[in-house]
Amino acid sequence: MQIDDQILFKGYVSNPVGYEPVLAPGDPCVVVMIDGDTGLRVRKVPGQPRRTIGEWVFVEEVMTLDNRTRPGGPRPDARKILKMMAAENTKAFADLRDRVAYMFVTGAHPMNMRPFFTGALNVLSEPCATSGRFGPYLIASSAVHTLGLLCHPMVVEARRLLSDG
Repeated sequence: MQIDDQILFKGYVSNPVGYEPVLAPGDPCVVVMIDGDTGLRVRKVPGQPRRTIGEWVFVEEVMTLDNRTRPGGPRPDARKILKMMAAENTKAFADLRDRVAYMFVTGAHPMNMRPFFTGALNVLSEPCATSGRFGPYLIASSAVHTLGLLCHPMVVEARRLLSDG
């Protein structure tokens, strides 16, 4: 963990009798100071402007929110995704098409996905205002056309159900 890392407070491990808690579980914080391997001085991300709350916490009482690259599986980039989209009769194309179709219908990420496909969806989508759609993401029009999403069975069925009421 480093200074300026964004973290989420999980809860106090233990409190002395009569101690008034400063942070609540789920509070977003920023690391301000590090004390060895066990202690952190954190600043709560304020919900109100100019109101700063600080607290000393143990490392095990927080979890990091920073999206640093982790070692392991392949990371998506635009070239890999375009290769998958170009190879129409492959399992990779079908898997990507199904996941993008789900996001196209719901506007949200599918649950329980591998990191590669989560990254691929992040490349092919963009956050948008919820203007009549179910979720906060919109698939790029080039991906809709290339993957043939308007003919995907999930999209066709969802549109039929919506039109039927």
